[in-house]
Amino acid sequence: MPTDSNQHHVRLAFVLDDEELVGTTLCKMLSDIGIGARQFVNPAEFFDELQLSEPDLVFLDLALGKSDAIEVIHQLEHRRFSGRVILISGRDTSTLLEVERIGRAHGLSMLPSLPKPFHTADIQDRLQPSPPLQPELPEIEDGKSHRVPPLRSRA
Repeated sequence: MPTDSNQHHVRLAFVLDDEELVGTTLCKMLSDIGIGARQFVNPAEFFDELQLSEPDLVFLDLALGKSDAIEVIHQLEHRRFSGRVILISGRDTSTLLEVERIGRAHGLSMLPSLPKPFHTADIQDRLQPSPPLQPELPEIEDGKSHRVPPLRSRA
């Protein structure tokens, strides 16, 4: 169901997947949640368009015919891409996690991967803001962390 406003702070997403049907489907899902999307089946067209406009988000398939996600990650780093990247693939989770790690090592903002097949709700989950980190808890002599009770006001 379409949303009236994009609550994910993403105006434009690029989808780079050599399987045209996957790209078309993903662009439709993005449109349904209020995100504009452009589909690319080869990296050359993707990078040509990247020179003209920078998306807030890139969906990147691991295998791209004669190219792969790691080559694209190197190029995104070289071009100082400042948006976020979500890997998509039907491969095993460990491969996705390793390529995510490589992307972060190259200075990219990597969001959790989307294993294929996926649904619109999976995309929305990836785009939710991360919960705030819990502050460090003080250590006590026994080496365990303990919560400090809140101060009570004297009324």
